[in-house]
Amino acid sequence: MRRSLPAKPGTRRSPQRTALASMTRMTSIDTAADRTAAEDAEQVAERSSAEQLTAARDRRGVSVESRALLVAIASVLLSAAVAALLFREARVPLSGGLTAGFLEEGISVGITAAASVAVLGTPAFLSTYLGAKRAPRPRRLAHRIRSAIDLAALVLVHVGIAALGLLGCFAVLQDAFLRLALGSYTAAGIVGLVTGLATYFIALSGARISTTTLASLLGLFLIAGALSAMLTANDPLWWDKNLSALGVGITASAIIFNATLVVAGLVVVGIADRVALDLAGWRRDARRPGSRRTTSRRVRLLQIGILLIGLLLAMVGLVTVNANMLVHNAAASGLGLVFVVVACALPMLLPGLPRAFLLLNYLMVLGVLGSTVLFLQVGYYNFTGYELVATGLVLVWLIVFVRNIAAVRADDRAAVR
Repeated sequence: MRRSLPAKPGTRRSPQRTALASMTRMTSIDTAADRTAAEDAEQVAERSSAEQLTAARDRRGVSVESRALLVAIASVLLSAAVAALLFREARVPLSGGLTAGFLEEGISVGITAAASVAVLGTPAFLSTYLGAKRAPRPRRLAHRIRSAIDLAALVLVHVGIAALGLLGCFAVLQDAFLRLALGSYTAAGIVGLVTGLATYFIALSGARISTTTLASLLGLFLIAGALSAMLTANDPLWWDKNLSALGVGITASAIIFNATLVVAGLVVVGIADRVALDLAGWRRDARRPGSRRTTSRRVRLLQIGILLIGLLLAMVGLVTVNANMLVHNAAASGLGLVFVVVACALPMLLPGLPRAFLLLNYLMVLGVLGSTVLFLQVGYYNFTGYELVATGLVLVWLIVFVRNIAAVRADDRAAVR
C-alpha cells in the first residue's frame, strides 16, 4: 500500500482562501455572463432599432404611395372632365390639327394632355415635396428667395419633362396612325389617363428627390427641351448657323429653347447648393483617406464654381444672340472656361475622390479642349457641332460627379456603422 505523504507546511489552503478563490471564480463567471448578456442586449437593441427604422421607412413609403395615388385619381377625373367639355362632339387628332372646325387651331389629344400636366403637375409635386423631411427653413430673406427659386426650378423641370414628353409621344403616334381622329369621349379618356400617370410619377419624384435624381432629371430636361425646339424650328437649316439660332425670334421654338436654358441654369444653381450640403456631411462622417482635408473653404470654392456654371447657362437663355451678341457669346464662352477651371482644380478641392472619376474628369477636360481645337483650328465641324459636343460633355461630367459624391458618402456612412 502506498503511504500518503504528509503535506508540507504552507501547501494546505486555509478555508478562507478557498472561499475567496471560489468567490473570485464565481465573480469572473458572472462578469463574463453579464458581458455576454450585455452584448446580446446590444445586438437585440440594434436589431430592434433597425427594424423600427425599416418599419418607419415602410410606413413613409406607403404614405407617399397613397398620396400619389390620390393625386393621380383626382388628376384623371379633373383632366378628363375638362377635356370632354373642350372636345364636345368633334373628332380629335392625336397631335396637330385636322381640317375640321376648331381643330385647325391645333387642339389635339397631345396638346390638351400636355396642358393638363402643366397645370396639375405643380400641385402634384408640391403635395409630396413639401410633406417630405427637408432641411430647416432658412431665416434670411436672401436664402428664402434662393429656396423659392430652387423650388420653382424643380417644379418646372418635372412639369417640362412630362409635358414635352407627352407632346413628342403623341406626335410619333400620329405619324404611326396617319389621319386618325378619335371620338371626343375616347380622346378625353386618354387625356385623363396620361395626365393621371404623369402626375403620379411627378408626386413620387417630389417625395424622393435627391441630388443624384435631380442631376439625371436635368439631363432629361435639357434633351427634351432641345429636341422640342429643333423639331418646331421655323428654319429647317438652323443647324447650319449655330445652336443659339433656335432662340432667335418670338416663336414656339425660341420660347422652348430659351426657357429650357434658363430653367436648366437655375437647376444647376440648386445642384450647387445641394452638393455643398452633401460635402458638408462627407466631411463629418468620412473615413476615406484624404477626405478630411476637404475644408469648408474648398467646398465653398467648388460651390461657387458650379453656381457660376448655372448662372452663365441661364444668361445664355436670357440674352439671346440677336438681342446682344457680345453678352451672349461672353456667357457661353465663360461657361466653358469655368468648367475647365473647376474640373482641373477638382482633385485639389476634393482629395479622396475615386480614381476612376478623376480619370473621367481629365478626359472630359481634354474633350472640351480638343473640340475647341477641332472647331477653331482644324474646322472639322461647324459651330453647332462644337456647342453640342461641349454642352454634352459638361452635362455628363455634372451627372457623373454628383453620382460619385453620393456613392462616396454612402460608402463612408456604411464604414461608420
